[in-house]
Amino acid sequence: MNLGGGALFGSVAVAGAAFYGLAATRVTRPLLWDRFYDHVIWRGSTASPARFALSFDDGPDPENTPPLLDVLERHGARATFFMVGKQALRNRSLVERVARSGHEIGNHSLSHRRMIFLSRTEIEKEIDAGADAIRDAGGGRTSLFRPPYGLRDPRLLSATAKRGYRVMLWSVMPWDWTRPPATWIEGWLRLRVGAGSIVVLHDGGGDRSATVEAVDRVLPALRERRFEAVTLSELIERPA
Repeated sequence: MNLGGGALFGSVAVAGAAFYGLAATRVTRPLLWDRFYDHVIWRGSTASPARFALSFDDGPDPENTPPLLDVLERHGARATFFMVGKQALRNRSLVERVARSGHEIGNHSLSHRRMIFLSRTEIEKEIDAGADAIRDAGGGRTSLFRPPYGLRDPRLLSATAKRGYRVMLWSVMPWDWTRPPATWIEGWLRLRVGAGSIVVLHDGGGDRSATVEAVDRVLPALRERRFEAVTLSELIERPA
């Protein structure tokens, strides 16, 4: 499907960045208590050669995850999938395919609840049961956790620290969960991705065909700028 040429792309990207820039900054700004926990991570190393990380939340999903995996394989890109435990149990073959394809798997809780509104016991259950479900579905053990919606408080941060997790947030969010067109997602990524960027996208929670198309279109453009898409662990463990 042809979504327009250079002029359309430029107008969509620039106008969109201006309109949503302030809101995105608010979403990705560290919270007061984040500074007291050294396991909360927003971005990776800016060392050369330039690397960035694509991450996908809310899956795996039988409609969205397979074509996304095809796109990543075609472009030789690695990514990190933050899986919801219940989704992992429903889609075991996809969990196994993600792992087999060389991608990384992270814990996105058992059932994708807003954890700041839960009791401490419920928070711990969401974390632990999510990890158990992902492991039982063939995803192995993970040391990465991303709270649903990015919502976190000192109780969640303490619970994840106690369990040895790194809480992985993000520095680039193109709002794909609002289902914008692929040109919007592509434009946002072209403008915002840099060395050490952590990009949050989604392969669950509804129709993500625009996300898949945008990733397919933007990866060659970023490669031309000598950016390499790697897993989150590869990104954050690279020496500065």
